[in-house]
Amino acid sequence: MRETQVPGPAFGWFKSQGYSPLELCNPSWTNPNDYPPVTYGIGWAFRRELFAERGLYDAWVVGGGTRVHFFAAHGHWREAGDAFLFSEPMREHYRQWSEGFHDDVRGRWGFVLGEVAHLWHGSMARRKHRRRYEEFAGFKFDPTTDLTLDEFGAWCWSSAKPAMHQYLRDYIAGREEDNNSDDRGECGQIASNYAAAPDAA
Repeated sequence: MRETQVPGPAFGWFKSQGYSPLELCNPSWTNPNDYPPVTYGIGWAFRRELFAERGLYDAWVVGGGTRVHFFAAHGHWREAGDAFLFSEPMREHYRQWSEGFHDDVRGRWGFVLGEVAHLWHGSMARRKHRRRYEEFAGFKFDPTTDLTLDEFGAWCWSSAKPAMHQYLRDYIAGREEDNNSDDRGECGQIASNYAAAPDAA
């Protein structure tokens, strides 16, 4: 398997080196053309009862869901609202879920040291990591009025905000996750560890 990127240290490894959860949830990132300074995703493991009781937070539709969970795990819902530029209704919706998640997890999770490679799913440059939040903030997204669950439990739009809907369609399509034109190998970014929650999740 041909690799195209050097390993990127993940949240768990940084945390084990003494970095605070808050500075890892919202790291300094002065050049958006650089790769993200912290890797959040890769592979997770939770105890089944945490899923049953709390579920995953999936109402933040513009991306950054893994980072949303790290903020919540450490009780930083206010800081998450600032980092993601949440509207007030979005902030309150997230707070209600986040406080319960934090009650159960309380930052008690660990990681397994190693390297994990994932398949290619788009150029990092097309993710618009933090710029997407700035652009999306103008729509004043409110999950209580802009979203509804369909008969299968999937989110659907429920508001007359065609510009917001089109923005999300354009953003997802613009990531070109199946595009073969970029210089790529068979796998994408590699992280130096992946997160798990053996104590509380």
